[in-house]
Amino acid sequence: MSMRVIRGLALGTYYAVGASAGSGSPNASEMRGLVYAVKNNRARPNPPQLIAHSRHPAAPRGVWVDRNNAVDYVAAIVAKHLRKICARLQLDAEDAILVPTPSSTVVRSTIETDRWPALRLARAFEAAGLGQCRIAAVNRQAMPSKTSGAARRTTGEILGNLDAIELPTRKQPIVLIDDVITKGRRVAALDTALSRPAEICVLVVGMTDVDAITDCYRPRLLQVRYAETADEIVPEVIRR
Repeated sequence: MSMRVIRGLALGTYYAVGASAGSGSPNASEMRGLVYAVKNNRARPNPPQLIAHSRHPAAPRGVWVDRNNAVDYVAAIVAKHLRKICARLQLDAEDAILVPTPSSTVVRSTIETDRWPALRLARAFEAAGLGQCRIAAVNRQAMPSKTSGAARRTTGEILGNLDAIELPTRKQPIVLIDDVITKGRRVAALDTALSRPAEICVLVVGMTDVDAITDCYRPRLLQVRYAETADEIVPEVIRR
């Protein structure tokens, strides 16, 4: 059975509150705060948190980060390490097409008004010198978000609800942009909707894990894998 493999890079590791692995991993609380600020999905936002990501230009000095400056904070990390990020993802910064993965509630009429952290990240990364942002797909219908308590959707359900807007036509590397990757369902769905381009990778702020690590600020290489010919697309995320 043919396996589809999408390489990727996470700028850090994200553990939810109460995760046992997070309690044993340095900078877990700070990385969680950065992810929360980027996602900006709380009715009452978290207060600013002092973040001192080791790859940020201000390091080792911390910066107070909230939902207003979190995306710019992440973009500064990308800008500082652009050459290394491109080397790890095996792409040319100028040629890359940045495709934000749609948040569950984003439809055509709400592209500029809905909460869409991946789009904000993609535009900020473009300004930092990484590729060109292209909105390739949104949702046909808004779906309940995971934070509302809705059940997780399968890859097929996500794919069936995707509405293609402007599929990249040039033979350039595609970089899928997202805030957090857990199971890789949105990545696999968007990859399939894009007709599985020859050169594709994923860049995210945080990656979940079940094991403790030495530093949540440490960038992580990853792979999203799934069987292309299976009746149901069930991706897995290989963490490194």
